[in-house]
Amino acid sequence: MTLAIKEQQKSAIRISKKKQLLFTLVIFVVFLFILEGALRLLDLPPTLKQDAGLMYKTNNALGFEHTPGWSGYHAGAMMHINSFGFRGKEFSPAKPSGTVRILGIGDS
Repeated sequence: MTLAIKEQQKSAIRISKKKQLLFTLVIFVVFLFILEGALRLLDLPPTLKQDAGLMYKTNNALGFEHTPGWSGYHAGAMMHINSFGFRGKEFSPAKPSGTVRILGIGDS
C-alpha cells in the first residue's frame, strides 16, 4: 500500500513557487473586486469619502471659519452651513416683527 502512495506522489503535478504565488495574487485581486462590487451594491453613506477640509476656510482674526454654503458629511453626520457661515437653516439678518432673538455665548 505504501508503494502505491509513493507512486501517486511521484506522478503528482508539481507547481513552481512562482506559479503558486501568481495564483494566490490573482485570487486575492478577484476577491478585492468582488468586495468592491458588494460594497458599491450596499450603497453606504459617503461619510468616509467627504473632504471635510472644504468645510473650513482661513480667517485672520479667528484662525478659521465655516465656509458659507458648504454642505456634506463631517464626523459621520450630515451638515449644512448657511450663507452666513452658521450651521443650520437660512435666516434673515433683519429681525421680523414679533420675533425675539436670544444670544448665547460660550466656548463649546
